[in-house]
Amino acid sequence: MLETNFELKSLKEFNMLNKGETMKNIFYTILLLIPSIVLAQKTAIPDVNFQKKLKEININVENGMIDNESVKSITKLSLAGSEIKSLQGIEAFVNVKVVYCHDNQLTELDLSKNPNITFIDAHNNQISKTNFSNNVKLSQLGISNNKLTSLDLSKLTGLTKLFVNNNELTDLNLEKNKKLTDVYAFYNDLKTVEANNGKHFDFFDVSNNPELKCIEIFNIKYAEENYVKDNQANFSLMCR
Repeated sequence: MLETNFELKSLKEFNMLNKGETMKNIFYTILLLIPSIVLAQKTAIPDVNFQKKLKEININVENGMIDNESVKSITKLSLAGSEIKSLQGIEAFVNVKVVYCHDNQLTELDLSKNPNITFIDAHNNQISKTNFSNNVKLSQLGISNNKLTSLDLSKLTGLTKLFVNNNELTDLNLEKNKKLTDVYAFYNDLKTVEANNGKHFDFFDVSNNPELKCIEIFNIKYAEENYVKDNQANFSLMCR
C-alpha cells in the first residue's frame, strides 16, 4: 500500500513538473516573439538616398527603419531630384495621397499598397515596371520620360489625366478609364491604341508614333477635328 501511494505521489510530481516545463516553454516562446511583433511595426528603407530624403523632410529614420505609426498621418511625399533608385518601404505611408518622385533613378514603381494615392509625378526616371493594381483613387499619373514598354491602366477607374509621352510603349488601352480627359502619349513605339471609352477627350496626342496605323476611338469626326496624330494613322471605331 505504501509503495502504491509512493508511486501515485511520484506520478503527480512528475505531471506537475512536466506542466511547469510546458508553461516555461510557452513563456520563453512569447519572449522570443516579442521582437518580431515590435519589428512588424517598422518598415525597412533599403535605399540610402531615400533614407536621406526622408530625414530632410523631417521623417525619422533609425537604422534604416521607419516607424509605421509615425508616418500614418503623412499625405504628401516630395522626393524629387534625390538620386533615389528604389522606393521600397513607401508602403508604410498608407495614407499618402500625393507623391513627387520625378528626376530620380527609379527602375520600378509599385504603389499598389498605397490605396489613397490621387496624384503621381514620376517623370524623368528609368522606370520599366509598374504596379497600380490597387490605386483606384488615382486621378493624375505623370510617368513620362521613362523606359516603359507596357502599362496596365485597367484598375485606374478614377484616372483623369495621363502623361506617358517619351516612353517605349507599344500598346495603350484606355477602354476602362471612363473619366479620362487628357492623354499625352506622343513619342512612343505605339502600334495599337484602344481609346474607345465611350466619351470625348479634352486633349489627346499620340503623334510621333510612326508604326501606329489605327486608333480606336469613340467619335471619328470629333477626333479628326480635335486630336493629334501622325498622317499614317487613322481613327476608327474598331481596329481589329
